[in-house]
Amino acid sequence: MIPLQVGITIKEALEINKDLKNFYEMNEDVRNLLDYAMSIEGLPSFTSTHAAGVLVCPSNVTNYVPTSVNDGVVVSQFNMEELEELGLSS
Repeated sequence: MIPLQVGITIKEALEINKDLKNFYEMNEDVRNLLDYAMSIEGLPSFTSTHAAGVLVCPSNVTNYVPTSVNDGVVVSQFNMEELEELGLSS
């Protein structure tokens, strides 16, 4: 029921397709599913490591940003733009 349109959001699909909107309004399971899907829509769906990224912190990096381990290396879970806004990248 969601149109095959590049970049369309679920909210836009609900506005475009009256059948989908009716299904959403009449079926609690569908409404819960689509509400959840809309809450995570657009979030990153994978991890990656910037080849030349260096994170500079006054003390332990875990005091400033969430971290994870990627291929045995501790990496920030924030992207480059977020790190720059915090003044933590070089």
